[in-house]
Amino acid sequence: AKWRGDCNLSFVQRLELQGILDEHQGCVNRMAWDETGQLLVSGSDDRQAIIWDYASKKMRTVVATGHNMNIFGVRFLPNDPTRIVTGAMDG
Repeated sequence: AKWRGDCNLSFVQRLELQGILDEHQGCVNRMAWDETGQLLVSGSDDRQAIIWDYASKKMRTVVATGHNMNIFGVRFLPNDPTRIVTGAMDG
């Protein structure tokens, strides 16, 4: 049975929890991988972005974004895993 697009419902049902990244103080709204698949960045209602080392499930750094409202967009810049961009409800 099809679920959404070309995603198969049986595939979705086989997904399992790989780890818990528990540092944000608010709901996580967006996550994105770097190009290598080694780093993950998350953006949250706590107005912070956190960069994670996926293999160890450990936080690498908290980015003080300067946003005044919830973050709904976050991404690593292409070819530069040391820089991210964020988007929030404050513009």
